[in-house]
Amino acid sequence: MFILVERGDNGRPCEYCRGTYTVTVSAGGSCTNTASFTVANNTIPPVLNADITPSVCGAPDGAINLIVSPAGTYQFSWSNGANTEDLTTLLPGNYIVTVTSSANGCTTAAIYNVPSINTSFTISGMTAPVTNCSQPNGAIDLSVFPTGTYTFFWSNGSVTEDLTGLQAGTYR
Repeated sequence: MFILVERGDNGRPCEYCRGTYTVTVSAGGSCTNTASFTVANNTIPPVLNADITPSVCGAPDGAINLIVSPAGTYQFSWSNGANTEDLTTLLPGNYIVTVTSSANGCTTAAIYNVPSINTSFTISGMTAPVTNCSQPNGAIDLSVFPTGTYTFFWSNGSVTEDLTGLQAGTYR
């Protein structure tokens, strides 16, 4: 007769639990012997890190680039319903991911925050002077950093990033 008692899980039997197991073997009557065995946990759960791109002014341009180790095949489940490793076009907020290893079934969960940055972009521009008296050919080549999705409103009514065909003057 064999009696298996799993220790470390509130005394409940568990087919695949790690921990210390004790077995009592009986040959009948008062002839018994007991031994304990420890099953080690050699599984390696996914280790998660992330590079996070903030949202600019609350726009859906944030991103989470998830970095999973060790190398392997994983399934991803995000709180927004996505099942890809990385997320893009994100609004500011918290995103929860659960990553499951295809090799050993181990899972790891993490919460990542995509912050909103409101005034951290810079504007610079290069101007080209007017060189033709009969046809306006001045220009402004605008640069915004970091790159992202922006809306432009110029003092002359234009809504494009760059201006061409300009007459001499001040543009805001």
